[in-house]
Order: sequence, then C-alpha cells, then structure tokens
Amino acid sequence: MAEHEYLLDVSQLEPPEPLQKALSALDELQAGQYIRLLHRRNPELLYPLLEKRGYAFHTFRTKEPAFEVLIWKKTDQEADTRCQALIKQAWDIKKKKAEAKDTPKLSFEQAPPISIPFRFFLMAPVFGFVAAMVLLFAGPESMDSRWTPEAVSAVHFMVLGFSTMTMIGAMMQILPVVIGTIIPKSRLVSNIVFGLYVPGVVFLGSAFLFRKDILFNSAATFLGLAFSVFIVVVLHTMFTSGVRTSASRAIKLAVISLAVTVAMGVVMVAIFGAHGGVAKHLFATIHLGWGLVGWTGLLIIGVSFQVVPMFQITPQYPIWIRQWLPISLVYLLVLWSLVTYFHQYLDGKNMIYYLSGLLILLLTGLYSINTLILQKQRRRKIPDVTVSFWQLAMVSAILGIVLTAVNIISPETGEYYLLELVIGIVVISGVMQSVINGMLYKIMPFLVWFHLQAKQTTPGVLPNMKEIIRGRRMWIQYWLHLGSITGLAGTVFYPELLFYPAVTLFAASMLLLWANMMTAVWTYQKTVQR
Repeated sequence: MAEHEYLLDVSQLEPPEPLQKALSALDELQAGQYIRLLHRRNPELLYPLLEKRGYAFHTFRTKEPAFEVLIWKKTDQEADTRCQALIKQAWDIKKKKAEAKDTPKLSFEQAPPISIPFRFFLMAPVFGFVAAMVLLFAGPESMDSRWTPEAVSAVHFMVLGFSTMTMIGAMMQILPVVIGTIIPKSRLVSNIVFGLYVPGVVFLGSAFLFRKDILFNSAATFLGLAFSVFIVVVLHTMFTSGVRTSASRAIKLAVISLAVTVAMGVVMVAIFGAHGGVAKHLFATIHLGWGLVGWTGLLIIGVSFQVVPMFQITPQYPIWIRQWLPISLVYLLVLWSLVTYFHQYLDGKNMIYYLSGLLILLLTGLYSINTLILQKQRRRKIPDVTVSFWQLAMVSAILGIVLTAVNIISPETGEYYLLELVIGIVVISGVMQSVINGMLYKIMPFLVWFHLQAKQTTPGVLPNMKEIIRGRRMWIQYWLHLGSITGLAGTVFYPELLFYPAVTLFAASMLLLWANMMTAVWTYQKTVQR
C-alpha cells in the first residue's frame, strides 16, 4: 500500500467476498487516503452502499483486471483532490491514445502519379469560367430566380464542373496518402472517370439551357457511369482497407451521400427531362440538401480533420466533433428528407420538419465556428492565403446558416427578399469554392515539390514551395474571388448596376486560378527537363 493509496485486489475472489472486503476496507481508511479496488467485474452492488455511507467513487475500464474503482470519503478534501487528479490523468492518457489512433501516418510512397489529380484540378476552373460565360451572355435576367435556365445551368457547371471535379481529383490523392487506402489501378480508374465525367458535365449544363431530351439522356448516361465507377471503387477500397479514423468515416459518409444525390438526379432527369417541372418538385430540394450538406459538406469536414491541423498547423479538432458530428448530420439528413417529402401531405406546421432542418444548421455552424477558433490558435502567425480562403469559407458558412434559418422559420421573408438566391451564392461561391481555392493553393505546390523530390532532383534545381506559385498572384485571385462573391450577392438586389462587374470578376478569378495552377505545372515540367 502506497502512502495515500489503499490497494485492494479482489479480482480472484468469489462473491460475496469482494463486496465484504471492500466494505471492511472503508473502516481502515485514514485522512487523505483512498482505495484503489481491483475487480474482474463491475461491482454494481457496491455503489449504492458507498453512496449511503458518504463515499465517492469513480470506475475505470482496464484490460487486467477488467475494472478499477477509486473510493474516497466525500468530506475528505485531501483524498478528493488526489482522486480528481488521478481521474484527469487517466482521461488525458485515454484522450492521447484516441488522438494517436485517429491520426494515421502519411503514406507518401502510395501517392498516385501527379497527372491523376492534376487533370481534374486543371479542368475545374475551365468549367467555372464557362458558368460565368453562361451568365454573361444571358444578362441580368438570369438572376431573376434560382430556377431560370441560365441560373440552373451555371449552378451545375460550378457545382459539378468546378467543385465536384476538384473533389474527385483530391480524393484520388488524399485516399492513398492521407487516409491510407490504396485505389487499385488508379490510373485506369481516373481515365475512365475523367473521360466520362467531362462530357457528362457539358451535356447537363447544355441540357438546362436548351431543354433537349437527348442532352438530358446523354448527361444521365455519362454522369451516371462516371459516378458509378468512382463511388463503387472508392467505397470498396475504403470498406476493405481496415482504416478506421474519423476522417475516413466522414469521407465514407460523404461518398454515400454522393450516391444518394446522383440517384435522385438521375430520377429527376428520367421523370422530367426537357419538360421542366423540377422547380416545383420536392425532389429538387432534397437533392440539393444531400448534394450540399451530405456530399460537399461531409467531404470538407472529413478532409479538414487531417488537412487543417497538418497544413495550417492548428490543434486537432475536438474528439466529439470528429466522432459524432458526421454521422449525426447523416441521420438528420435522412429524417429531414423524409419529413420534407411528406410535408406536402400535412396540414399546418410540422415541428419535425423545422427541428431537423435547424439541427443540421446548428451542427454545421458548430463545425464552422470551431474551425475558425482552431485557425486563430495556429502556431504559424504569418499571413497565408490558403488560411484566408478557409476563413472566408467558414464565415460564409455561418452567414449562409443564419440566412437559411430565417428562410426555414419565415419562408415568406425568403420569397420577398429573394433570400434563396443569396443563400445559393453564399454557399456555392462563398463556402465551396473558397475551400477548394484554399486547398488547391496548398496541395498543388506540395505535390510538385514532393514528386520532384521523389525523382531525386538535385538540391540546386529543386524549387522552393513558395516559388512554385507566387504568393502575390494567389492574393490577387483571392481578392477577385471575394469581390465576385460580394458582387453576385448584391446583384440579387441591384441587378442592372452590379451584374456585369460581379460576373466579370468571377470569370477573371477563374482564369487567374487556372493560370496560377498552370505555373505549377510549368515549374514541374521545366524542373524535370533540367
């Protein structure tokens, strides 16, 4: 027995001896002492007896023996202080073990060829520029509603062509290196997905503009095949890899959400096609929810669990966010989808409809606020454009959450002030595209540097990461992007004044992003030639 600890091992005794021994030991405790009881079972009969006699206790699960119980007198301040310190120490050790288990080591040797992610990255701003051209040629009338053909076409060019295109390319890189799951025959898979996906996006964006059945059918075929290959390969790889981290779980849920989004999109194309009617159908709302919150939101959340602490040098996300937030969002999305669909058959207000939607917003807001807090705590205080893009995304997310909450609680307000259109701009441009910009400016220079180093490039030839894409050019594109978000949101209220400047800024932002990424490609090629 230590000076302040009374060690009582009853793990080998048969009932009722453990209970008798524990109660007898209570009388032997001196001031400042506590009992550490070792037991092979959880002594549930002992707890109410301790409560009656004025003793506090805390139980630990262990390997050998199965349970340890600290017991001390409630009125003994000295023993209470010692036991609370032991409880905190045990919790800290458990937390560190969980953190270590939840943070896999980077597997750079599993990195795919640099051409695989780069082809997706370089094509993304091209579609963003196409979206800007669709709006420019249509004029301010395209912003009269989120359901105008030009607005719907531009949204799909941005969400599928820019955002999802980049996400697919990023996952080809992140899964083997960061998560630790190897995609089999990654070059063949990327060729098939890319070859089907690009024409599929072109067909779908054109279909909303020209309302032709052949374009809708072609889009459904190409995109359906591309997504099927991607989803099946990724889910099979992740479920058979044995990797179990919070990031991998969130990404699995994101890909499952993508499958739901795609399935609903194909159903809507099959039902409506070129004949319209989608705007009034609840499938469109549910499709949008799974695409933005389920696919895009969960993927951003899952990737951020690894990328934000690693690249932005911040503390880790709290364990409760990593373990419970992604799955909670999925459950709430399922509930929200069901009540949204059946809401049309209900008279009056449905509290589950409002509550599920508001809880989704609340959890998303908690994640956004926590990310901003972590970024405030980052150890490297030098201004970084990639961090600024992420901060812009989180601020936009909070703004979008507040506006969406207003629209849910008071839908007549949203209709009067065209709030839905503003929310779409804030979420798509402010959140999705900001995160993607920040990710591209971090991952592309890193991949160039990493692949050149892997080729055993001589030190004098290997470029510095900061030289691969110049900081000044990235900051210019950041301000163009910020100006386009502000301008597009203002266009909803002042279309004649702000429409053309805002869309022009957006087009310029996409062009400069593409040019900046091309400098990374040229740097890689020139260094290899040297």
